[in-house]
Amino acid sequence: MLGFVAATLGCRADVTGVSATEPITGPGTVYALASVNEVALPMTVPRVGNVVIEVRKGALTLGTDSTYIYSLALRTSVNGGPATSSTTTMRGSFTRSSLALTLLQLSDTMFVGNYTPNIVSLQVVKAEAPGQRFVFVR
Repeated sequence: MLGFVAATLGCRADVTGVSATEPITGPGTVYALASVNEVALPMTVPRVGNVVIEVRKGALTLGTDSTYIYSLALRTSVNGGPATSSTTTMRGSFTRSSLALTLLQLSDTMFVGNYTPNIVSLQVVKAEAPGQRFVFVR
């Protein structure tokens, strides 16, 4: 499950990390992250080394100008120390053909999935561990 966090943290262009407890959104249709790999939020990513990452919330904004904002509100602790909250955000463009949705960052396809007016289901295609599934609801 670390791959979905890597999908956001591992991409350097247009990715920002700020101290916050809420996902970043913008103008457009906002969907709330409901689950990751069929696990409801909040959820803890399996421990890797000394780091524990908890996904608290997430949001996907689809703008009318074919841009998106993908944002996760995380809580992280290292070596059992105090937890810190942060928000990691990815921005890019998207294409939609009928129910198929593709999220791009620069020219790389980051996510592919299905779109309906009330549910967006995405799968990571560009990360250390592709295949992670995210479901966003309105």
